[in-house]
Amino acid sequence: QARRIDEPDPVAAATLAEVVGLRVEVLEVGMAGALRARAMPPERAGAPASVAAAELPSAALGLVEDDAVLDRVEAWTTVPIDRARLRDRLAELQLAPWADLDGEGALLRAAALRSSVERLVDATEADVGGPAPDLVVLAGGAWSAVPAPAALLIVADAVRRSRAGLSDPRR
Repeated sequence: QARRIDEPDPVAAATLAEVVGLRVEVLEVGMAGALRARAMPPERAGAPASVAAAELPSAALGLVEDDAVLDRVEAWTTVPIDRARLRDRLAELQLAPWADLDGEGALLRAAALRSSVERLVDATEADVGGPAPDLVVLAGGAWSAVPAPAALLIVADAVRRSRAGLSDPRR
């Protein structure tokens, strides 16, 4: 269940929206949870930016709470792997997030990130959703091992599928 964050406001998103005058969305995915914040620039000079934010601990990278979450990760996986091994690899990702960064490990990390972002956007759309942002900021340790072009594809895939209402990424 997503929890709306009222205090303190996500200061970085608000400041960035004020400075650049753009709609800013922050997607933070880490090992302990995920956060989505959206800031709208002020309508008049001197006014504060409007901010909405929500966190979702269950969208942590590699966290598999139940079979539905495992199904979502498995649906994004592009490597042939059985469910038991996938669950083990996701647990390994939780224990050693900076290990196995190339080859199959990178593809599994991308699948886990897509699933996390998709769950985050689905769960927070009512509280944080709105028009498409002008600028998306990716934060959190989960993104540090992902090349920028791959991160863009991960976000585009997950957000597009989530907003289209497609619960199964294979559609």
